[in-house]
This record gives sequence, C-alpha cells and structure tokens, in this order.
Amino acid sequence: MIRLTLKQLEAIVERTLHGERTLDELRAFLFLRHESEEDVEVEPELEELLPVLEPYAEYEEAMGDSAALERLARLQRVLNGPIPTRERVVFALKYDTIMVLTSKLERGVIDDATFERQLAALSPAPLDTRRIRLWARAHLGLSDLDAAKMS
Repeated sequence: MIRLTLKQLEAIVERTLHGERTLDELRAFLFLRHESEEDVEVEPELEELLPVLEPYAEYEEAMGDSAALERLARLQRVLNGPIPTRERVVFALKYDTIMVLTSKLERGVIDDATFERQLAALSPAPLDTRRIRLWARAHLGLSDLDAAKMS
C-alpha cells in the first residue's frame, strides 16, 4: 500500500524548485495513483487538490511551460500557507491568466458572465470563482481585501 500526502507533495515541489527533483518526478508523483500496480491511498487534503494539479501536469508535459518554475514557486507558497484549496492552487498556477481576465473585466472589455465562464474553464474541478475574483481584485489594488490572507 502506497500512501500519498500533502506533505509529500510540498517536499517534491520544494525539491523541484531547488533543482533536486525534476518536473518529470513531480508529474510521476501526481499520477502515481493512476499508474501504480499497488493500492494507493490518497490523503483527503491532497485528494481535494489533484483535480486541479493533474490537468496542469498533463498540459505542462504535452505543451511545455516556460513559466513552470515560477508557477511552482507560487504553488509552494500556497502549499505552505494556511489551508491549500482548489481555488488557491488555481490562483497560483493560472495567476497570469486570472489577472488578465480581471483587468479586462474591470475595463469593461468582458462582462461578468464571460469572466465567470473563463474562470471556471481554468479547472475541471468546481471552483468558488467569487473568491478568486476577490483575490485578483486585491492584487490589482481594487479592493480592501488583504490579498496575503487569501481567505
């Protein structure tokens, strides 16, 4: 029996950022539950995040991502933070896209419905797009929310 935990993910991300592990090894960890011939138990906290992390890992492997290490650094901050959630992971991995969408919304280039659809499309897992929107607005200096808390 193999047990996968959030702490293991945190360690692999940190080692990847320090050059001690590769992105291939990180991907292998994320897909271990699908590819292992042994029984794999996934800690519930990690299980919550895998529907967001696995598609990113597939995309990164297929298409490449020149900003992978920058995204991993943001992911590491989320994993080391209070409570990693799907929304926080999406915010870390898709930060640039989210900020562009939020800027377009604020300038009136896109409407609320388009913004919500495009945010929801960033992950196959259901997301609280309201929270992501608040964080993005805070990062743009458009709200009183303390962005560092990312509550």
